[in-house]
Amino acid sequence: MTEPEDFVVCRVCGGMFKSITARHLQKHSMSMLEYHQQYPDAPVVCVTTCAKHKGRGCFKKGNIPWNTGLTKETDNRLVKLGQKSSETKKKRFSTGQTVPWTKGKRFTTQHKLNMSKAHKGKEFSLEHRRAISEGLKGRIFSEEHKKKLSAANIGRKFTSEWRQKLSENNAMRRPEISKKVSLANTGRVQSQEEKDKRAESCRIYWTNISEEELIAFAKRVKKGTISKPNTEEKRVLEYVSKLGFKYTGDYSKIIPIDGGSFRVPDFVHKTERIIIEYDGFAGHTTCLSWIPNNKPELDNKRNEEYKQLGYIVIIITPEDLSKGEEHIRTLFPKWFMDARRLVT
Repeated sequence: MTEPEDFVVCRVCGGMFKSITARHLQKHSMSMLEYHQQYPDAPVVCVTTCAKHKGRGCFKKGNIPWNTGLTKETDNRLVKLGQKSSETKKKRFSTGQTVPWTKGKRFTTQHKLNMSKAHKGKEFSLEHRRAISEGLKGRIFSEEHKKKLSAANIGRKFTSEWRQKLSENNAMRRPEISKKVSLANTGRVQSQEEKDKRAESCRIYWTNISEEELIAFAKRVKKGTISKPNTEEKRVLEYVSKLGFKYTGDYSKIIPIDGGSFRVPDFVHKTERIIIEYDGFAGHTTCLSWIPNNKPELDNKRNEEYKQLGYIVIIITPEDLSKGEEHIRTLFPKWFMDARRLVT
């Protein structure tokens, strides 16, 4: 059979191509090796292409590439070649010799939708995900790239199913990773810049958090916290519940504080912006708070934070509690008690 110089004819379908590739032969459910075995004298590259690449053994008539039919599992040479190729690519990307084909390219909305649709529901194996992670190790993103990534996630709402997936796939859940991070941070002292950056990040989070997310967070914290009132708090509740207060030390009410923190008051009025804090011998300030008057500056800071948010703070001590209900009533503002008398 005479072949034209610019084309080669496929012996299976009769189509004319510059070269017959493995992808074309997939349509006929054949491999390159099977094609050569079935048609030993059939060329796979046209004369013109052969002339352009003269001297390359892979284009010689009837030549079969050395790696045909081999896999990484059966031949260690492919593993070494893959590693070498990966290292070369990393080096070229890090030095800027190779630029990603997507850099600076603007996709149309339809193109983006098509790509999103193609990836929807596609699940990568754990091995594949780890390979991607290894490939990104050591890669340094520019400040511009970081800002773009950050801006893309601002205000993004994840579904509960997606959050669960993120939690399950968190690398810190793997013992080897968490141990490695723990060892790396042992003895490390954060700089003031790092502390300020973390505080700013927390402040932004707590400023933009929704009420539903706040309640969900409170429930998660509540699981690992002793949230029932102690004996003294039960006595306080007995007195102040008559005035319209409820116990909120069970995380039923949390108050975000500017700077990325939050407070859990002991008692909050149902309608007025009044908070009661029982400064007893247990459950306050630090693990040493059973010592009377321990860390008063932290309690003062807490009270100031409440006042800045427009709350009136009433402090009840064990001494006040021992004097009975009538004495506790005198701790409240006169206008508040007058209003209670009018209601009753």
